[in-house]
Amino acid sequence: MNKKFLYAVVLGAAALAACTDDYKDWSEPKSVPQESPVSFGDGSVSSVGTIDFRTLEAEMVQVCNINAPTASVEGYAPEYKITLSTADNILEAATYDITPEGYMSADALQRYLEDSYGKRPEERELLGVLSVWQTSSAASIRMNDSQAFAIKAIPEAPEIEEVYYLTGNFNGWDNTNTDYALTNGGGDVYENPVFTVTFNAPADLTGDLEFKVTPASGIGGDWSKCLGSDEDNPGKFKYNNEGGNFVVAYDPDALFYRVTFDMMNMTWNAAALSFNEYIYEIGNESGWSTPHALRSPASDGLYKGYYYLDGQFKFKPNENDWDGDWEWLGDDRIGQGSDNCPDPGAGFYEINVDLSAMTYNLVTINQIGLIGDFNSWGGDVDLTYNTASGAWEVKGVELPKGGVKFRVNGDWAINFGGDVNGLTQDGPNISVSAGTYDISLILSTEGNHKAVFTETSGAGEQFSDFIYYAGSANGWSDSASPMAHEGAGVYRGWYYVLPDDGETTWGFKFVDGGWYGDAGDGKLSTEGGNINIAEGFYMLVADMANLTYEATPATIGLIGDATRNGWDGDTEMTFDTQLGCWTYTGELATGNFKFRANGDWTFNWGGDLTNLMNNGSDIHIEAGTYTIKFWPNCEGKAYATVE
Repeated sequence: MNKKFLYAVVLGAAALAACTDDYKDWSEPKSVPQESPVSFGDGSVSSVGTIDFRTLEAEMVQVCNINAPTASVEGYAPEYKITLSTADNILEAATYDITPEGYMSADALQRYLEDSYGKRPEERELLGVLSVWQTSSAASIRMNDSQAFAIKAIPEAPEIEEVYYLTGNFNGWDNTNTDYALTNGGGDVYENPVFTVTFNAPADLTGDLEFKVTPASGIGGDWSKCLGSDEDNPGKFKYNNEGGNFVVAYDPDALFYRVTFDMMNMTWNAAALSFNEYIYEIGNESGWSTPHALRSPASDGLYKGYYYLDGQFKFKPNENDWDGDWEWLGDDRIGQGSDNCPDPGAGFYEINVDLSAMTYNLVTINQIGLIGDFNSWGGDVDLTYNTASGAWEVKGVELPKGGVKFRVNGDWAINFGGDVNGLTQDGPNISVSAGTYDISLILSTEGNHKAVFTETSGAGEQFSDFIYYAGSANGWSDSASPMAHEGAGVYRGWYYVLPDDGETTWGFKFVDGGWYGDAGDGKLSTEGGNINIAEGFYMLVADMANLTYEATPATIGLIGDATRNGWDGDTEMTFDTQLGCWTYTGELATGNFKFRANGDWTFNWGGDLTNLMNNGSDIHIEAGTYTIKFWPNCEGKAYATVE
C-alpha cells in the first residue's frame, strides 16, 4: 500500500467522531434469528429478528450476523463499529462498538431507540451500517462499510392504557363502573405516564377506602389485568392482579380524595382533601347581591378568580348563604371576624385565596392585551374593560389567519389561550381565520373564561355584541332582554313570549338601533309589524345580516345521575312567569347534573352556576331536597341558583 495513501486514511479516520461504550465483562449475550444479508466489502451482514427489551436480561444483544470481509493490511487487527440512524432522521446518527459476532451494548441500543421513538412498547425500526477498521499500535484505518440493514426492536416499558378506573368498596366492587376514571390529562401516556383522579369523599363510607385499578380493556368483569398494591414495597404496585388491595386511610374531615399513579415507575400515592372546588367573593361592587366564584381546580385550597372590585368585600364558602363566611383579620389574613376586607380601589383584579394559610391577595390588572401572529408576538392590542357588560373589549382588529392569545399587564405571567368557551392559563394559541373582528373577553375562573370573536369584515358590516328582545312580556323594554351575537350577524336568546291579541298583549320585536318587526315569511324589517306567535317560552334567533328570524318552542329539563331519570332522560322543570326562570323543587341524589333544552344535547348548560356555558362541565351536587332556578338568558349569559 502506498504510504502516503495510508497516512491520509489514518488522518481521515482520526477526524471521524464516534460514540463508543466501554466493554464490560458481558455475560450471556442475547441472540436472535437471521434475516436476509446485505453486502459488507466481500463479506455480508444480515439482520436478525425483532429484539424485545421487555424480556431481554443480557447486557449485550445481537443486532446482526457478520460474515467478515477480507482483511487487506498485514499486521493490523480488525475492529467493528455500528452506526445507528432512522429512516426519517428523527435523531442524529450515533456510532457504537460492536463485536465480530454482531453484539452491541443493550443499554446503548435501548437508549437510542427511546430517544428516537419514545418508550411506547411497539416494534420500531432503526437502520444500521457496519464499518470495519484495521488497527495497530500506530494507526487505525477504515476499510469497508456495509450497506444499511434493518434493526427491529421493542422498547422495555409496561403496556399503559389510555384510561384506568378505580374499583373498590366505594362503588360496590363493580368492575363495570366507570365513575372513578384515572387519566393523564391527555397526550401520549408514555410521555406523561402520571394518572390522577380526584373524587368526592364517599358519604356512606366511614372506614378505609379499598380498591384495585382496572384498565379500560378490563372493564366489564375482567380482573386479570387489574393493578394491585405491592404489599412488600409501600407506594409501589403490581400489574396483572398480582398485588393486594390499595388502601387509603379514612379521614372524617375529607371532602375529596386524590389518587395518583405513575404507570411507568409503578408507584402510587393518595391524599385526603378538605376543600371544595369553589368558594365565593361578594361585596360592594354588586351591592352585596351577586357572589363571584373563585375556583380551586385541584381542590387543594388554592382559589383564583378574576373580577371587578369597587369597595369592601369578603369571602364565603357557599354560594347561596352566609354560613361560615370569612372576614378580614388584618394584613392579608382572613377568618372568623367582623370586618370586611378593605376597599382596594375600583378596578379589575386577580383574586387569590389560600384556605390552607387563610390568606388572600389581589393582583391589579391594569391592562389586558391581544398578541399573536398578527403582530409577530410583539406588543399588545389593548382591550378596554366595560363595567356594564363585565367584559374586556376591543373593536375592529384586523387579523390574518393564525394564532392569538390574551395576556395581562404586558407580561406572560398571566395569559389565556385554548378553547374560546373555556380559556385556561398558559393554554394553547387560539386559532382565528383572516378577518376584522370585534373581540370581547369575559374572565371568571380557570376553565370558564370566555372569548367572543365577532367577524365584522363581511360585506363591510359591523355587528353589535347584543340586540334586544322587546315585547309585552317585558314591558317593551329595549334593554332588559339581551340576545348575544354568535357571529356573522346571528343573535340567539331564550325568552317567554306573549301573543299579539290586539287587546292586552302585543307580541314583540327585535331592537338593534331600530325596531325590527315581522315583514312576512320570517323576514324582518323596520317597517314590519309586531311578531305574533302563541304564548310560551321560545328559543329566538335573529339573523341581522339577512334580516330573518326564527322562534322555536323550548322546554328546559335537568339531566344527570343526580336526577331520578339519570342520564337517560330529562327531569322536567316548570317556567315561572313571575320570576322569568325555569324552576324545579325536589330531591336529588349525590352526583352530577346539567340543564338542557328540548330533550336534546344541541343546547345544554354546565360549569360555573354564575356563568353557565353551552357544553359546560357537569355540575356536582350532594344528596338533598333543593329548589333550582335557571335563567337561560339573563344579561347575555345563563346562570342558576341552587337553594
